[in-house]
Amino acid sequence: MGFSPSPKPVTTNSFRIDVFDHGEMLNRLGDDLEIVTDLIETFLEESPKLLVAVQIAVQRRDSKAMERAAHRLKRSAGNFGRNATVATALRLEVLGRTGDFTGTDALCQQLSEELRLLQDELGLWNDAESTAVWSPPVSVSEMSR
Repeated sequence: MGFSPSPKPVTTNSFRIDVFDHGEMLNRLGDDLEIVTDLIETFLEESPKLLVAVQIAVQRRDSKAMERAAHRLKRSAGNFGRNATVATALRLEVLGRTGDFTGTDALCQQLSEELRLLQDELGLWNDAESTAVWSPPVSVSEMSR
């Protein structure tokens, strides 16, 4: 049996939908690019602080702080639809709620990696949107000329 390489991540317009679903994000936010841009900028600024809060809580074995910090990061990343950051933050939130620190160090590392991918992808998407040329919609009467 021969070696079969892993499939490449699915991309749309050079964006990785395995990191987050761009269409879901736009649907969730009502296709309002101004809101999307503001949320992305806020997330890119605040998410590193949220990750540090999770990491400190895990390091100190503070279950309440871990639950709260993971919940805040989950909610913040959830603005961009279902993604791996949300799933891992949820796992840490639940572990914090139950006071179980089994595997939390590894989950913290995983969360850090997934968050970096999400931040990178959001930055690329935001850059692409900010450099896009906007053109007004064409009316039906203009099309028939």
